[in-house]
Amino acid sequence: MELEKRSEASGTYVRIEQIKHISDKLARIESLQPMVKNGTIQFSRKHHTLLEQMKFFPRGVHDDGLDALQMAVDLAIKSRKRLMTTIYESGRVETIYNE
Repeated sequence: MELEKRSEASGTYVRIEQIKHISDKLARIESLQPMVKNGTIQFSRKHHTLLEQMKFFPRGVHDDGLDALQMAVDLAIKSRKRLMTTIYESGRVETIYNE
């Protein structure tokens, strides 16, 4: 992968994990709609490319930004489910990582 080659050449370690999807790209991207609509995912006007892709989806020429966003959201949700936080009456907070 290009990113791996570049990081190796610069002497910088970048953890890269390949993601393989078995579901339809269109369905994955469409799964973002409720989170965008209810404000869970918010955008800045600085996100020109992403907003442009959203505007013309699914008929636009490019949708890789939306696909990458969906993958990032999916990873964040999966990571969050692995964390269990308990707040005790004493005020002590304990976070456990569940595999």
